[in-house]
Amino acid sequence: MKRKVLQIGIASLIATVILGCDRKSQHVASKEMIQKSQKHFADQLNRLKQSGFDINATSDSSYILTIKDPNKAIIQILSYVDMTPVDQKTKRELDRILDGSKIGIDINWTRYANMDANSTFVYFLGSKQTNKAFEKIFKSKKLGAYIGFGKDDTIKTVFFKDIDEKVNRDHLLIKSLKAIAQDDSSNAFRVDAKKISVGFVQDSSVPVEVTFEKPSCDTDMQNRYLGKYSCIFPIVSLNMNDSNKTLKAILDDTKIDYSAKSKNNKVSTTMNIKIKDSKLGIKNGYTDINTKLNSIKLALNSSDTNESIIKEMIRVSKEQKDLNKTNIKMAELSGKMFEHMILDYDISLDSVNFVSKGRKNSNQIDIKAFRQKGDLSFDQTINSNDVTTLSSIKASDSLHPVPIFELKNLKSATGIRGLYNALPEFMKIAATSPSFNDPNKEEMTDEDINKLTSLAEKVLNNGVSIYYKPLSVDELSAGGKKYDKMTLNLDANLTKNSIKLDNPMAQLLLMRYVTAGGKLAIDKNLLEEISKNFSPMMMAMIMMYAKYDGDKAIFEVKFENGHLIINGKPLM
Repeated sequence: MKRKVLQIGIASLIATVILGCDRKSQHVASKEMIQKSQKHFADQLNRLKQSGFDINATSDSSYILTIKDPNKAIIQILSYVDMTPVDQKTKRELDRILDGSKIGIDINWTRYANMDANSTFVYFLGSKQTNKAFEKIFKSKKLGAYIGFGKDDTIKTVFFKDIDEKVNRDHLLIKSLKAIAQDDSSNAFRVDAKKISVGFVQDSSVPVEVTFEKPSCDTDMQNRYLGKYSCIFPIVSLNMNDSNKTLKAILDDTKIDYSAKSKNNKVSTTMNIKIKDSKLGIKNGYTDINTKLNSIKLALNSSDTNESIIKEMIRVSKEQKDLNKTNIKMAELSGKMFEHMILDYDISLDSVNFVSKGRKNSNQIDIKAFRQKGDLSFDQTINSNDVTTLSSIKASDSLHPVPIFELKNLKSATGIRGLYNALPEFMKIAATSPSFNDPNKEEMTDEDINKLTSLAEKVLNNGVSIYYKPLSVDELSAGGKKYDKMTLNLDANLTKNSIKLDNPMAQLLLMRYVTAGGKLAIDKNLLEEISKNFSPMMMAMIMMYAKYDGDKAIFEVKFENGHLIINGKPLM
């Protein structure tokens, strides 16, 4: 059934494009308007004939489009909807799904000339892969949409027919799904529905049902990459059921806001996702797992993306006729986007409650006030920073009267400096390499191994700096015992070098270029508790290198010239 949804979407898309007449005269006679529209429509049909479609006019207002050459058709369809080409695996699946697909278009030319919302009806008639059980649904034109056009032939309305059909274990429900333009001068649309539900069988065995209750979106896109949209999903649910396991997930009050702007040939984007509550439940014959998350927030922003590269990607996706060449060129352009880009993110949630109930025991984990905020920049090198905070985390089970583990007020900061930006080169290698694109090749070719080895050497030879500081925990308890604050910081550096990975001594030689330093301060009672899990020799070694400051065990670590020094003592 999910394939059928894809196919009707493609059908509506094709009809939308071929009916996009360039009708600039706004007040011409209806007969003249009809003739002009029919001529333009015929031109578009001829274009589709060159792109893998067979056209059959059953009357002067009804047409059947059949995909005869899926390879050509995919390229044509991609030029309409997206600037990203598909990989070989996806292409083969699309070939199989689209081969022989039939799309019907019924046009009321008088209504079309008068810009009636119900002027054009687009519907799906099945394909070579269609199960016979679905033929009755398709022949009765139940899977379709009415499209209305405005004065300049832009789409003004799309109304999907209501449908609630079950065939075997597949199910499709669409209720009051529509898209309505907000005005005559922009691409602003309001899209909403009372309910959309799709049921299908995953991997030929597990039934899956995805349902959206009262979804709505307001969109105002200037083109494929600039503009904004805001979507609200009051309830999203996922159900999976088979004889051995059930899974239920519910998202309450999900909101997604997105915007993309351009200034001085640089594109910046902002995306905010907020989910009030989410629940996930999994049951099998032995375990019942339930997870609740409250107030999830994600903010993701990008800036300094080269707009010329985005425009070139769109041009290539439209003009390239060879899908393999298109993939290679698009991979190169995608890599170029990462030659200069800045990303920043902010993830937070108020609480997480995880409960696992077995036949003899139950476990629970509670997390409060988690947040991670950071940035990532791409240039000749990759640099990153992030800060993580956590109010508390507690783990407990039904066999123990006190929590197994609990910590409060965790704070940490990590970062990377000067990591060679290998993404542009890697994406090009991946696009041109049979090892990455041919599923029949289980092993990489020597040529690809050499390319990746050479790229890895560039990363290694350029050097990198990593820091982890400060990690701190205000309070930690385990097994009912409380321990004092713990802190940790660490810096590590790999300086520039000329080591070759094919050198048998590469790993040993690399140690000469590595320097590191750090400090761990931990409650000595906790150290003793942890040490009980080690061998007597390891425990004796830890105690031998530790130094103490009151109730704290201190470990100051240095690594240089291939030697590890702990609290001033070289590791033996």
